[in-house]
Amino acid sequence: MTAEATIPAVIDDLCVSGLILLWLLLSCVLFESTA
Repeated sequence: MTAEATIPAVIDDLCVSGLILLWLLLSCVLFESTA
């Protein structure tokens, strides 16, 4: 495993984690505003 192969994978994992966190945050905000 070279650094060139692992860096894009790490960035992809971070992007996916960030999208999931954003989705959860938006869901919480929408739920709070409609409750």
